[in-house]
Amino acid sequence: MVRPAASAGFIWSHVALPAFCALTVAALSAQSARADEFDTFNFVTGSRLRYESNILQSADFSIPPPGVSSKADTYNVSYIGLRVDKPVSLQRFQLSATDTTTHYSSYTFLDNNALDYHAAWLYSITPHVTGSLSSDRTQAQIPFALIGGAQRNIVTTNSRNFTIDVTGGGVWHLLGGLGTTDLTTEQQQLTVPPTRSRRYEGGIRYLSNAGNSVTAIYRHIPAELIGQALDPTLLIDTNYRDSEAEVRAEWQVTGLSRIEARLMRKQRTNEHFTQRDFSGTTGEARYNWTPTGKLKFSFAATRDLVPYAAFGNVIENSTYRVDDTLSVVSIWEATAKINVQATLLRTESDFRGPVFPITGPVRADTLTLGRLKADWAITRFATLTAILEHDRRASNVPGFQFTNTIVSVGAALTF
Repeated sequence: MVRPAASAGFIWSHVALPAFCALTVAALSAQSARADEFDTFNFVTGSRLRYESNILQSADFSIPPPGVSSKADTYNVSYIGLRVDKPVSLQRFQLSATDTTTHYSSYTFLDNNALDYHAAWLYSITPHVTGSLSSDRTQAQIPFALIGGAQRNIVTTNSRNFTIDVTGGGVWHLLGGLGTTDLTTEQQQLTVPPTRSRRYEGGIRYLSNAGNSVTAIYRHIPAELIGQALDPTLLIDTNYRDSEAEVRAEWQVTGLSRIEARLMRKQRTNEHFTQRDFSGTTGEARYNWTPTGKLKFSFAATRDLVPYAAFGNVIENSTYRVDDTLSVVSIWEATAKINVQATLLRTESDFRGPVFPITGPVRADTLTLGRLKADWAITRFATLTAILEHDRRASNVPGFQFTNTIVSVGAALTF
């Protein structure tokens, strides 16, 4: 769904946001001269050239779409942006805005411009009453591995959030939050449908003097699909409610290691078609280890429940999927200016919640990813980056497996 050019979202993105940036920079520049201007204001720009062997992440046996001769392509991603981070007494103001242009050599129908921004007021009414008020916008192509096809489909997400943290000066904190999220897409489809949702949350946190914490929080998230009619044939609802009951813990085991854990009970309740309801337990366990000052490791095991409304009884037939992920990330500071990061990841996805009689196998995928990234800070202002990545998805259902190799080189300036 494409919004008209005169919509409120267009006016904010292309008129109000630049004006707000200019006013923010002018206002903050008038503050105390003690501030370090390099740390407070940053202009960033950069460009990277990427090659992908399978742009559409399509099945290995598939052929390129009409108009192109290869499944591979090279494309350029260039961006320019502003970063502001300014403390004023007990308050902190943050602003970032980035305009990104993507141009493909052969797949020119995927060319796009994206404007992302983040504006936040980290407020402090007193040292014991703090929180944030923020507004965010992101734009990106929906991954072809998720939706298939060969059509450009940019998803735009606009979020507004308010949080509050109240403490009596001890180790206990009362937490609260409100938020709204609007998600729109250029093309209507069911995997990532346009939605409008609200979020209400509240909880409590124990934060020790050593920095260890335990947090319990509950979220209520009612939502509605935008531009989608109620479909009793395919059992596609237009209104649902998500609830999340979560417990998180962080523990600094030693000076070299830290454990982060999360356990959540998720539930989706549809207003009309209970056949599409689902619930389950998700979680994450992460171990961060820094054996030396130049070497870091992060080991993680994660389970997540993701809505995935598919219909039919031969190729796909599901309501949600369960993703189980194991990952290892290592970071090596080879020198004061060279940083190398290696990532290994494996995700097993089970597609569940069929709503029609099953006549074929229940889909199950396995995604493996290996990535090597190197950053070289040539100067305080300039950085070169190189990335080599290989992705492979196996599936028990023909047509969903693919392989893709990515090579990327880029440069960034910060001034």
